[in-house]
Amino acid sequence: MLLILPLISAFSPSDNVKIYRTNKYIITDIVPRSAVIKINGKYIKCGALFEENDTIDIPSYAAIRVKNLSTQKHSDIKGGKPLKLTIKMFNIYKQLNTKGTKNLEAIRNYLNKGNWLMISDTAFIDFPIELSSNEYFIFKAIPSLIEFKPTFNHDNHEITITKPDLTQIGIYTDNDSIIQFQVEVHNSLESVFVTDSLRIEYIHSK
Repeated sequence: MLLILPLISAFSPSDNVKIYRTNKYIITDIVPRSAVIKINGKYIKCGALFEENDTIDIPSYAAIRVKNLSTQKHSDIKGGKPLKLTIKMFNIYKQLNTKGTKNLEAIRNYLNKGNWLMISDTAFIDFPIELSSNEYFIFKAIPSLIEFKPTFNHDNHEITITKPDLTQIGIYTDNDSIIQFQVEVHNSLESVFVTDSLRIEYIHSK
């Protein structure tokens, strides 16, 4: 497991602490745009800024995309019935719960925890550890096993997947709502299987 060892050593519980310390956010997308979103009881639109301990109300039919202004990471949340999220709750929605462990199983559980959302034809997947410059992802659609290499941002550890990426190579059709993937990390010498249960849910804008 030569490939995964440097990856695992790059992640530690202190990384979660850094995430909690950042407290400024911006709403970058609301789907559908007509959805009524409130922060601290006030109606807001895309571009609204908020801080930790503010409260967001999201209708059950809607979803929002938020960017952390410090880390530049994106996070997506679907509404509930009714769903009220404090920012502290929002921060842990996709956090890695390792309880101090540093292993592949923890990474797998994190990626498999709920569906990652594709909003406005783009999905952002937070990979909780760093990759070196010669390492990259291979995603394989299930069950077709059509594969592609998504974009990875080494600065904030985000994988970016777009609807045109998937449509062009025959992975996505308009009839699909959830797409499941096998995920591998590769370098020039070897590959490491990460998961075969990562799911991306397409959120229609209308």
